[in-house]
Amino acid sequence: LKGGLKVNILGGSVRHSAKSVRAPIIKSGPYVDVRVNLGYCSVMSNSTLPPDAKSSVAKSVSAAETRTYSISELAREFGVTARALRFYEDKDLLHPARDGMTRVYSHRDRARLTLIIRGKRVGLPLADIRDILDLYSIGGDKRIQLRATLEKFRNQIVELEKQRSDIDTALEELTKGIAWAEEQLKSTGPGEETSEKLRAYDAVARSRMEDQD
Repeated sequence: LKGGLKVNILGGSVRHSAKSVRAPIIKSGPYVDVRVNLGYCSVMSNSTLPPDAKSSVAKSVSAAETRTYSISELAREFGVTARALRFYEDKDLLHPARDGMTRVYSHRDRARLTLIIRGKRVGLPLADIRDILDLYSIGGDKRIQLRATLEKFRNQIVELEKQRSDIDTALEELTKGIAWAEEQLKSTGPGEETSEKLRAYDAVARSRMEDQD
């Protein structure tokens, strides 16, 4: 078999891709000729799928795109509050439909919320997040969208590195301040409040000793 593997347990050969390796000879037992097709896992393109599989894929995609979500479902999935989702709507980042007084979020809203959460996680301001969402909404040349996104991400990296440097400096100064304060406490001895408590304790102890005498 082309591209296959053939094993002759009675001393035949193992062949794969025109290479042959001798198998050990078994002098007893039945003759077994095993042919195993060596397939390679690959993702089949839609053009190579049989008609019934194409139909199944199309139905799955269609079901995912037409699914809707309630505000509580998205809040639970992304770990945010319903108030946050309403806030993003007020900022024109999400555009849920309405069923009476109930918000109905589409597959597109869910995808936009994914980008919003990721942008917030890396510290992007809402204005930059909105710009990225708007670029993907208008369609067109993907290269323009990707270049704009890359520029914002690189600028944010620079900003975060600056913040990290400021935080490191602040931590260093605070550590020095703690060491200085501890040394000052050791050198100045007990405070007035502590001294007052010690005097009161001494007075009570002396009074008890006198009563015992």
